[in-house]
Amino acid sequence: YNLNNWQKNYILECGAGLLGEETAGLRDSNNCYYMEAHPELYSCLKNKVNVFNYALADYDGETEFTLTSHFGNSSIKHSEEHLKELSTYNSISSKIKVKCITYETFIKEILKHNIDVLVLDVEGYEKHILKTFIDLTENCKPKLIVISFSV
Repeated sequence: YNLNNWQKNYILECGAGLLGEETAGLRDSNNCYYMEAHPELYSCLKNKVNVFNYALADYDGETEFTLTSHFGNSSIKHSEEHLKELSTYNSISSKIKVKCITYETFIKEILKHNIDVLVLDVEGYEKHILKTFIDLTENCKPKLIVISFSV
């Protein structure tokens, strides 16, 4: 997908990692925001881009977050298939507590404006997040949702 046509819109990438290709052409824009729960990855990003240290979730508060040594695969909840794959790499390293926030709380209380494009790279937690959009009013919903996954 090509997000370059969305340069003048507000974009939020969740599970930013070390900034993948999803929003590469848009990083210089003040309209591009990132959310990263992994403490070390957040630390690398915090002085470079508009980044927030949260995990996007289906509730506000704190949650258990599984850290992995296999880059870019940490998550609130991995699918069973993904856990099996990660175990072949001996990748699960530890579980920590991180701050979590819903999309609605984030746009209303932190950003104070809506998002046009939402990029989700949350390693198996997508369906939990997307369920929270059912009750959102139309003007709160993003115009486009991009889900990043590998097959």
